[in-house]
Amino acid sequence: MEVKPPDIIAGLTRQLSVNCSFTRTDITNMVKLFSLVITQSNDTENLNFYYQASVDELDGLNNVTGNVSGHLDNRHESYIAMKWDTPRSSLTGWYSCEANGESLNGQVVKITKTVKVQISNPTIEDLLDNQSSLIELQSSQISKLQQDLDQIGSSVIENCICCERFNESLKSLYRISALHNGSRYYLSPSSKILLVKEAEAQCELMGGYLTEMDSEQEYLFVKSFVKNTTGYDFIFIGGNDEVSENAWVNTYSKTPVKYIKWGPQQPDQGRAANCLSL
Repeated sequence: MEVKPPDIIAGLTRQLSVNCSFTRTDITNMVKLFSLVITQSNDTENLNFYYQASVDELDGLNNVTGNVSGHLDNRHESYIAMKWDTPRSSLTGWYSCEANGESLNGQVVKITKTVKVQISNPTIEDLLDNQSSLIELQSSQISKLQQDLDQIGSSVIENCICCERFNESLKSLYRISALHNGSRYYLSPSSKILLVKEAEAQCELMGGYLTEMDSEQEYLFVKSFVKNTTGYDFIFIGGNDEVSENAWVNTYSKTPVKYIKWGPQQPDQGRAANCLSL
């Protein structure tokens, strides 16, 4: 039976563990082990032991306090162990481990071992040692945090590089507007998009959507951008009246179109035309 540490320093000891292990070679006259039981007595003079934990063939593990683990194995090692974090004075005293089994001739065999746990107030040296340990732990945590931050920083830099490369690729594929009310507008190569569904798919592929005109200001900005970019006779914008004739709805947001600047004699094709272009 083993206890770590045997001497608790009040307020400083982080964990107390009691371990009881047993193998068949430990006791020659026991051929079968039925149970291991840990009991405790707080009274060091009158040893009145109280049940703490056990492991047996029928009920498995049971305990009153602490974290318990263990198992029985009559071929190899059997054990039961208990742990407490930040142990208090109530955990001091005597601990007993009782192994209950059967001998070769069928008689009950009981083996008991005991260990003692004491508590003491911390000395100046204990406090200084604990302070040093805390400083060392804090330094280790700071070092780990710095490593994590460095790794995050590297990832951010890599992502930024990827973003820059992606933006450069976009510039080679699209005409990109200046920023307008927090948004940018992208014009795809004019000769490649001939159908509105193709335009919608292209926008979705890039994480966007066909422009939805919300105001005359936005209309004038987009119109100027397209006019100053050569090679475009028209562009698709995000509105349709597929559900109900002349009830124009934004394709992406599913909201009514707020602003339409119709050209001369438009709209002119009735049910044959259900999209908006500029």
